[in-house]
Amino acid sequence: MRQEIIHVYFMPGMAASPKIFEYIKLPENQFKIHYLEWIIPIDNESITDYALRMSKFISHDNIVLLGVSFGGVLVQEISKYIKVSKLIIVSSVKSMRELPKHMLLAKTTKA
Repeated sequence: MRQEIIHVYFMPGMAASPKIFEYIKLPENQFKIHYLEWIIPIDNESITDYALRMSKFISHDNIVLLGVSFGGVLVQEISKYIKVSKLIIVSSVKSMRELPKHMLLAKTTKA
């Protein structure tokens, strides 16, 4: 019986490249790894619209989607547009309530 391949998409943090994932090895008979890269945002583009554009680079259904840092925030938005079997966020936040107070202050004061 042949096992179905699980497609895993990796999204690095904003200032990082997919090279941060180069040492992650998964069994090739079970998983296929894909790397997402940041694209230039359109002027005044919301993260929701950006995520929709990024979702066009994902060509499989029922995937594992992993994001690091701000990439973790982005994959949460992308998951609203595509079917994921697992969503993994690393060194990131799940909601605004998890942001540190100094980050909220910086956002409020536009510092």
